[in-house]
Amino acid sequence: MSIPQSLRVAPTHQRVLIVDDIEDNRVLLERILARAGYETESCDSGARALRLIGLRRPDLVLLDWMMPGLSGIEVLKVIRETHTLKQLPIVMCTALGDRVSVVEAYGAGANDFIQKPVVPSSLVALVQQHLRRPLAA
Repeated sequence: MSIPQSLRVAPTHQRVLIVDDIEDNRVLLERILARAGYETESCDSGARALRLIGLRRPDLVLLDWMMPGLSGIEVLKVIRETHTLKQLPIVMCTALGDRVSVVEAYGAGANDFIQKPVVPSSLVALVQQHLRRPLAA
């Protein structure tokens, strides 16, 4: 799992919240992003994610779709009630990849969509793309 030098960033204190009910997925995503220079925090449920976002808003959320309790799409809809696409970028990170799911994710307010299993360099490039955008006041 190597990250090309061109995608490595100096630590920027930009924080990515990883939300996935499967621990192995969270650990993998944390490792990929940490190697690229990002701070990470993770949790295993949508309800916990909403609490964490309320306490200290991350710079970006990687959100799994299929979770027990609140699904990722439900969490996305709740977040969009209070945070715009520019204020809090959300990337759906899921095994789903059919067109209907992609359209539903964008329709609910996802900034982007990446399919599992993730390619490390693609994930890092996607995160960089969203975190380089200027935020609205």
